[in-house]
Amino acid sequence: MSKVAKLSIVALFLALALPAFAQVGGIAGTATNKQGKPIAGATVVFTRQDISGTYKVKTNKDGHYGHYGLPLGEYNVALYSKAGKRLYMWHGVHNAPGSVTKVNFNLKQLLSKANLLKQMTPQQRAAMKKAQEAQAKANKQVGTINSLITQNAQLSAAGQWAQAISTMQQAQKLGVGLKLTPKSQAVITANLANDYNGAKQYPQAIATYKQALALYSTDPTFKANILTNMGAALVATGNTTEAVQDFNQAAQLDPAGASHAYYNEGAILYNSGKMDAAAAAFQKALTADPKMAEAWYEKGMALVGKGKVNPKTGATTYPAGTAQAFRMYLKLEPNGPNAASAKALLQGITGKINTSYSHK
Repeated sequence: MSKVAKLSIVALFLALALPAFAQVGGIAGTATNKQGKPIAGATVVFTRQDISGTYKVKTNKDGHYGHYGLPLGEYNVALYSKAGKRLYMWHGVHNAPGSVTKVNFNLKQLLSKANLLKQMTPQQRAAMKKAQEAQAKANKQVGTINSLITQNAQLSAAGQWAQAISTMQQAQKLGVGLKLTPKSQAVITANLANDYNGAKQYPQAIATYKQALALYSTDPTFKANILTNMGAALVATGNTTEAVQDFNQAAQLDPAGASHAYYNEGAILYNSGKMDAAAAAFQKALTADPKMAEAWYEKGMALVGKGKVNPKTGATTYPAGTAQAFRMYLKLEPNGPNAASAKALLQGITGKINTSYSHK
């Protein structure tokens, strides 16, 4: 049986410039009064300074508050009492990608600072001003990093890989010396790896994905996304063995994305001519998601690749499940991109075809 067309790897970019990782960040903390007790039911207002935007949350009975989906930017964060009186405001707070910035309202400590300032010597005030300027500079750098990440998402979506790579290289450079969380550093590094991948600079992409994993790998979903994308880069370099290992590990780490990981594994094995293993991988994808129509089609194609021709009669026999795979595809995608091919193959296998498939 001659080998059929090469399969493509799906979900090359599971977008590590994801909203959950790179485009938003949290701000959270606690609010306590002058006596050190939690302030419940207060309102915390986040007012964005770089562009227009206001967000509000309430403190709970323990005085805790948190907003974990704030767009990246610079915020003034203010605490208001139930009566609407502003109790304190933090200025120039930057949320970091994929992490939570802690901003506490310890009024006993914060309000005592005003009295403390009056007692400071000129030298002490100068030292404090220097520290504040250093913090302001760091905040500005974080803001620039956030802006570069936003630009990167736009450039990568447009396929402008050289420019996208440049933005993440700048972000990496700015991040040196800043106390970014390991996850934030890994997000920047993984985005850069994605850009190398898009630019078909595969060896550089693989090396950079490994750097991202070295920085942060405790979040299973995050690690699975990196492994899936790195697996695609490994395929491009011909390293199918390691790619299959990465896809398998990604599927185990992130069951929600297992169908795509196993599909990619099946595509690699199929393209390598390993039809038994390819069919098994597509079946794993279908076990994870029985409604993945393309996996049914590709499973059928892998089984077709195992067809045997009787030298005496010229008839071809196919493994059990071949016809069922194409029937399932047609049931799920009666008008899908491979519908015509599936019908023709099914007719060739069985000698008949049902033309009334519909999705139920």
